[in-house]
Amino acid sequence: MAIKGLWPDDLVESPEETPEDILQVQAADLSQKTGNLIQGQVEKGSAGGWVTLDFLLVVPELNDYTYRLFKVRHKLQPYPLEIITDSLTTVQAGSRGEFVTALERIFSAAGTRKVIGDLLAYAKRTPVGALKETMRRNKFDRQRRQTKK
Repeated sequence: MAIKGLWPDDLVESPEETPEDILQVQAADLSQKTGNLIQGQVEKGSAGGWVTLDFLLVVPELNDYTYRLFKVRHKLQPYPLEIITDSLTTVQAGSRGEFVTALERIFSAAGTRKVIGDLLAYAKRTPVGALKETMRRNKFDRQRRQTKK
């Protein structure tokens, strides 16, 4: 007698927002705020039973120069998780709220702002980068004038 499939028919994904979802939003926000001169990207992988998420800064105008700002890793359950920064400091986050708070600190840190500033300077010194920056400034100026009306 052949055995039938034993898995239930109603298997669905968890509705919980994942750390990857949060990082994807932040990557898109960075790309938008820099006029795509720096593009945020999230690369997902696994290593030794951990889910890994690399938060990357990519500069298309520098032949896709890529800088890993930090790595997030967690087991199958998203929390607790670890954030390993570019200076090899490890930050623990036991919940979504702690993760978001840690990201805010990382993104506003002087070292991160310096990296972003350096990458923007390089990107703007290329012909296409300079054009994109001019377009971004013009758009910002138009938006500012419209809000003053």
